[in-house]
Amino acid sequence: MYLFKLNYRGELFIIAKGMRRKNLFILGIIFLLGILFLGIDRSKATVNDNIFDCILKDTNGEIVEYGLITNFQHYGEGEKVCKKILKNLNINQNDYRDTIKNEKIYCIEFDDNNLEGYIQNTRYDNDNIITINIKGKNKANELDKLEEELTGALKDENVRFFKYVKARIDEKDLQKTNKDIITLLKDFRGENIETIKIDHGYSTIAYIKKYNPININGKPIDFNYALCSYNSGNYIIMGTPEILISY
Repeated sequence: MYLFKLNYRGELFIIAKGMRRKNLFILGIIFLLGILFLGIDRSKATVNDNIFDCILKDTNGEIVEYGLITNFQHYGEGEKVCKKILKNLNINQNDYRDTIKNEKIYCIEFDDNNLEGYIQNTRYDNDNIITINIKGKNKANELDKLEEELTGALKDENVRFFKYVKARIDEKDLQKTNKDIITLLKDFRGENIETIKIDHGYSTIAYIKKYNPININGKPIDFNYALCSYNSGNYIIMGTPEILISY
């Protein structure tokens, strides 16, 4: 007679009485298969998670800023294109102002209840380049939502986003925090993980196969984070495929 069940950790254990060797062998196979499938499920769950949210959770990070940066080429009239994008983002005309307006550059800064940043058109000979730098004001990580809104506002433009999140963290030992995050990146099956020491912390790059990569020293990289210590506290800045804001 025998019984077997899962404990609170999802591990299979056996309560046996009068077992034959054959029964023990069969249950051993079941045990190994159970461990195998549980391991696969956990791996998939980790890989499919949002890397920003996972790191914020592990570091107990409090978001202070998140945003998107992009640029693209166009052949329209710069001022009209900039204002059309703002209109598509539902930013009221009262919430933006021209800051630069000349033959080569047209720039609008905007600031409403939800978003702030700027849109700039720069003329190069016969080409026009639109640059957008936009930040969300919420304390929650709504980076994916912001990307969807901006993608919709840009309509048919083929753009590449550089995304980032900056958060304050409680941990004072940045070396330990860096090691913990590297372990998490490996759970995401991260590759090409490299860390350098900077003046006030650490900067790490990795390839986690979730974003459009760039090439650094002959290797694909799609994630970058920095751990920084300032007088105001310790912070983590995460970006994909790399961090484009100062830190």
